[in-house]
Amino acid sequence: MIRNVERIHMTWKSRHSSATFLENQREEAGMSSLVSCAKIAGLTLSSEDLSSIKRQSFDSFSNPALDFSRGLLEAYDFLNSATQDELIQEDCAKKVHEKLTKYMSVPETQKGEYRSQDDMDNKGSAALPTLITFRTTNPNELVARSMAALFRWTKDNEDVDDLVKAALMAYEVYAVDAFNSHVDTLGRLMAGAYLKSRGYSWIQYLKLEREFELRHREMQQIMAQCKMRRPNEDITPWVEFYLECLLHALEGLPFDTSYEQIKSANPSASDETLSPREERVLRFIEANPGTRSGEISQGVNIPVPTIKKMVAKFYRMALVNRFGQGRGTHYAMR
Repeated sequence: MIRNVERIHMTWKSRHSSATFLENQREEAGMSSLVSCAKIAGLTLSSEDLSSIKRQSFDSFSNPALDFSRGLLEAYDFLNSATQDELIQEDCAKKVHEKLTKYMSVPETQKGEYRSQDDMDNKGSAALPTLITFRTTNPNELVARSMAALFRWTKDNEDVDDLVKAALMAYEVYAVDAFNSHVDTLGRLMAGAYLKSRGYSWIQYLKLEREFELRHREMQQIMAQCKMRRPNEDITPWVEFYLECLLHALEGLPFDTSYEQIKSANPSASDETLSPREERVLRFIEANPGTRSGEISQGVNIPVPTIKKMVAKFYRMALVNRFGQGRGTHYAMR
């Protein structure tokens, strides 16, 4: 999976996209991620909420889903404007949490601050006093040490692949449970921040949260099972899950320059763009002229119905020729 992600990454780096294309992609990905994040958090955005978000107008009404989304938008803006060095600092996590919870019904002392001793003590019933008979190291100090160690290890350890580090960042922020709320969302945000700091700029144009939303029950189960075995837990299942979602989201990432290259070779091509997965299918057709949809499916390991949709798009874009009918239909590059 890492090799496949790196292959798409190198393709992305080798191409140049227009500022307009990138801005449109970022806005589209941001809105998709916002809706998915809200759903994962158990919140539902109404059509009125979405309209307010798109207009950036929040004065008329408020609700938990909208308050969460407002904060998430500000967190995205902060991460998009932060420098590479700022993205890998422990203070970045605090600032992102502060913005994420900014409009929520959360005490101000809990926004962007690690959980306090009082938060961590078992207070019992409100009517009964809590008797603390013995206390070891202040849990608040342990949290601070754990978070500092996480960011220090992430910056200093050169032996672990950056993609694996991102998955570890997402899990550890969740598992350390340093803040009072939304540590799972914060963990995924910080994983994306780390990837961006390491040059994976496509992360801001990726609909990764959509992948997590589609598998959110599985995601929550894997993370909870790993955490139950803490400390010294094996988080391989989580790392594999994260990389699977990342790769699948990347395969749907369109490239602006695909059309420019196609257009220069074929002036009649349409204005549509191609995802990395579609480009892989196109390359297979180019290497195997006269191939049929079933053969393409086997060659690239993509279901036949999906292949048929892709080749229909290629034909519409004037990239391939289509010969024959029914099961005898075969394809070749123009």
